[in-house]
Order: sequence, then structure tokens, then C-alpha cells
Amino acid sequence: MIKLTIFIAITSLLIFITANSIHAQYDAYDNMNSQDYLGQYNSNYFNTDSISNPSSPYSSELSPNNLNNLMAQYDSPTSPNNVTNPLSLDTSKLYSQDIRYLEKITNNLLDSGLANNLYSNTYSPESVNNPNGQYASPYGPNSANNPYATSAPLIYPAGDNE
Repeated sequence: MIKLTIFIAITSLLIFITANSIHAQYDAYDNMNSQDYLGQYNSNYFNTDSISNPSSPYSSELSPNNLNNLMAQYDSPTSPNNVTNPLSLDTSKLYSQDIRYLEKITNNLLDSGLANNLYSNTYSPESVNNPNGQYASPYGPNSANNPYATSAPLIYPAGDNE
């Protein structure tokens, strides 16, 4: 009888933890406004959301919210949001398709958000810098380096989405 009570208590606790985790994940997704979405971080020229597709709104040099417009906030050399600015601290972030924070897109090697992040490690299986991981392998469906990837990491501007 005691074993059954312990089993039911542990099972209930696991269900509660799982439900809260799923709820928190959907809350994070709801906080990411679709107008803040900056495209998919991949090299798929055929994907309409890819930043590598020249006809995509997320790659067009005329679009105000993309990483390729030199006059926009995300690629202007003087912008604190510029991902190629080595001094910027408030750059765009990568999220997996299930809205898990992966890492910042930045060239600033001194940025504490990148240096303290487990996923910026080239040996982490979740890193976009690990050529053998799911987000950097040239063959994975989630990879930024696969030209045919369909579920590559999503790009959102910096904010409280973590």
C-alpha cells in the first residue's frame, strides 16, 4: 500500500512538472510577437522565411526589419542591435522551433550573454557552432547549414523572451 501511494505521488509530481513546463513554453511563444519575427537562420534559398532567400521579406535589403539592410536597426554599423558590430550587446537571438532559447547572434566575444551560454560552446550538441550538432550539421533538418532545412532556428530581436 505504501509503495502504491509513493508511486501515485511521484507520478502526480511528474505530471505537474511536465504540465508547467509546457505551459511556460507556450507563454514564451505568446510573448514573441509575430511582428518581431526576423526569419529563419539557415541557408535554404527556397524557404520563404529564410534570411538566405533573396526574395524573402527577411532577406530583402529594402525591408526595415531584417539582418541585411544597412539602414535598418539590425545591420546598421552604428546600431547597438547590429549582429556584426563587435561592441553591440543587445543583438538578435536564436530559438529552436519549439521556442527554446539557443544563443545570441553576435560577433562580440566579450558579451556575457554569449560567453556564459552553454549553447555557444562548439562541443554542445545544441549549439549552432557545433558541426556535428543538430543545429549546425550540413545534413540535419534543424540545421542552419543545411540548404534544404525546413525547421531551422528562428530569429527574434533581443528582449525578455528567454
